[in-house]
Amino acid sequence: MQFIPNGPDIPETLLQAHEEGRVVFFCGAGISYKVGLKDFQWLVDEIYQRCGTKKEPIENVAYSQKRYDIVLKILEDRFPGQRSSLKMRKALAEALRPDFGRIGAESTHKALLHLSQDRKGVMRLVTTNFDRSFELVRCSLKLKCKIYAAPMLPIPKNSRWDGLVYLHGLVPDIGECEQGLDNLVVTSGDFGLAYLTERWAARFVSELFRNYVVCFVGYSINDPVLRYMMDALAADRVAVKVISGDNELVTQHICAQLGLPVTGVLTGAEIQQIGDQALSARVEQVNLFCRVTPAQKNRVILALKRRGHVVGYLGDGINDAPSLHSADVSISVDSAVDVAKAAADMILLERDLGVLHAGVIEGRRTFGNIMKYIMMGTSSNFGNMFSMAGASLFLPFLPMLPVQILLNNLLYDVSELPIPLDRVDDDYLSRPRHWDMNFIRNFMLIIGPVSSVFDFLLFYIMLTVFHAGEALFHTGWFIESMATQVLVIFIIRTRKNPFKSRPNPWLIACSLTVVAVAVLLPFTPAGVYLGFVAPPALFFFILILMLIAYLLAVEGMKQWFFKHFAAE
Repeated sequence: MQFIPNGPDIPETLLQAHEEGRVVFFCGAGISYKVGLKDFQWLVDEIYQRCGTKKEPIENVAYSQKRYDIVLKILEDRFPGQRSSLKMRKALAEALRPDFGRIGAESTHKALLHLSQDRKGVMRLVTTNFDRSFELVRCSLKLKCKIYAAPMLPIPKNSRWDGLVYLHGLVPDIGECEQGLDNLVVTSGDFGLAYLTERWAARFVSELFRNYVVCFVGYSINDPVLRYMMDALAADRVAVKVISGDNELVTQHICAQLGLPVTGVLTGAEIQQIGDQALSARVEQVNLFCRVTPAQKNRVILALKRRGHVVGYLGDGINDAPSLHSADVSISVDSAVDVAKAAADMILLERDLGVLHAGVIEGRRTFGNIMKYIMMGTSSNFGNMFSMAGASLFLPFLPMLPVQILLNNLLYDVSELPIPLDRVDDDYLSRPRHWDMNFIRNFMLIIGPVSSVFDFLLFYIMLTVFHAGEALFHTGWFIESMATQVLVIFIIRTRKNPFKSRPNPWLIACSLTVVAVAVLLPFTPAGVYLGFVAPPALFFFILILMLIAYLLAVEGMKQWFFKHFAAE
């Protein structure tokens, strides 16, 4: 749809998404040209001029390759005190003073601030610019919104954020503390931390792509931001390989324009001369396959699979059909030929490869949550079975009635219903995971007996301290069993310290509710009907001490297990 004669053609899907409040404008340096602030190259030149220094040979090499983030990293390391002096960053702040005396200087920023608001006036706008142009225009328009600056970023979901996000930081205003300069993402070291090491920017961008339609404004194809987003994809252990029938020179040029580094080139003629075993070795190092036939494309995919990789293939032509059939995940596009679409497992309706990345991460998250349930369920059931068998050897009655066991299992399953919603640690999502029965078996055999030890301790206390009869014994073990096997999920759900990995609020609420039901049930008429009796107050004091000791013991065994048995 065109709004003005000879104007841009706006896709209907983008207009509909904007109407629904699902569009986020992602703004780069190009939007600030009208206020006298140009591209990254201009900024580097301004910084050198204000610092009163010239480029050294190594800086000239990086500059000629347009790796301006590396240039600034080398420059910053040259100054006495290096980063702590903030000399380079102060020069950057001085260079980024917008000039609103120009004709139409505010127009671009005004338009973006208005376009970024939905019908209710809620603003969602992201920029990688450091300058304060948006702040000055926002104040002149008297627009109120939340402001986020790196590294303190929101979670980009509909119910959790609104406002203006300075993804790479915001230059402090005149008179403000200069500490904000240290948070700017401007050098290669800063980009590495934000997108590859600490990954807070990569997480934000990934969630943004997953939940919104992102409209980039003011970026060039070789912008460092786009390059580091590609590197963030590689950090998730997703390798991009190009298989093309085109000439290798043309393909390499396109990859250079996209910022995709070429690690090796293999032509169809070379593939024809080597066997499958040699090809399997070469495909690990090479990421560009040119002038290949359909049969050779298929050989490359099969070679990657022989190396143990999960292979996804994107193709849209008739010649791609064999490769689509051979790949683990075959992908095509809506404009592809019918044969390709029929062979594909999934069809992209929009030109957005970010959907594939989001799908990979979501698949890993789902697998991680499935593993949580299996690890918890197997270890818990193994421990309960061991305790039940052991108690049956010396008790003159059943350790727990059948109806109580069924209720225990029902409440336990209810408590774990929110596990699919739970968060998964970033280090777990950073690489593909595989189904490993030996891992599950070892975890069950090591963690399961821990609960049995505490069960036997409870049996001893119930019989010697409380002189429990059948009903009180059933009640005590029911409550202790429910509390231990439900609360242990907060230990098992992460390999980290459980206090450093936040569970989903629904998982917390559901688990605590089920434990509360188990504790209160013996005091209700329903509890009496099920064979429970009210335990004495001392029982709950002892139960709390046992729960603390049990959770600490499981945490210790978990850390020992992952240190000695978890290859991943």
